Amino acid sequence: FQEVKTDEFLILINADVPYTEAENLVVSNTKGETFEYNNYSVTVDDITLYGQNEKLVVEALLSGSYSGKVYLTGEPFYNNFRNRIDLNNLEFTLNTTNFLMKSAAWLLKSNLRRRIRDNLDIQVDDNLTNLRELTKNQLKNLELAPGIFLKGDLEKMDITDTYLTPNGIRLELGMEGKMKLDVDLLRGD
Repeated sequence: FQEVKTDEFLILINADVPYTEAENLVVSNTKGETFEYNNYSVTVDDITLYGQNEKLVVEALLSGSYSGKVYLTGEPFYNNFRNRIDLNNLEFTLNTTNFLMKSAAWLLKSNLRRRIRDNLDIQVDDNLTNLRELTKNQLKNLELAPGIFLKGDLEKMDITDTYLTPNGIRLELGMEGKMKLDVDLLRGD
């Protein structure tokens, strides 16, 4: 048995993006927008987001050539290249009968799905940069108790996983770095 001494750390923490916050982003960019295809057009009247199993559901209330709700479902993931949450396997369904579904097939050909997906623009890069800097600064010389200091260097902070909870989209953050504990025995209060 050999004791291994290291100053490295790996911490996993969770950060949640509530559905209401994500929904506000989509609504602010999409509500009132009109989509056209050939002689058809629809206007987005409202959007609601919620989770269903492992999929994010985007419920859009439309009016115009098609009036009713459409649902887009997809699996959220963190896109490293775009620094944002995106949706995989985005599927489009209508809340209607087969007859109407055939007559509303033009919706599938319009750019509605792409625009809603693009407007689900949950940028995490700025927040991640701010959190990284805040954590880095706090680890420089954090006093835990009188005479006890935590000194560290955050080397890396990345999103390692994305999944849904009942209340929102959860991001798992992985932090790596080095730290040490300094104890000043003469300074105790």
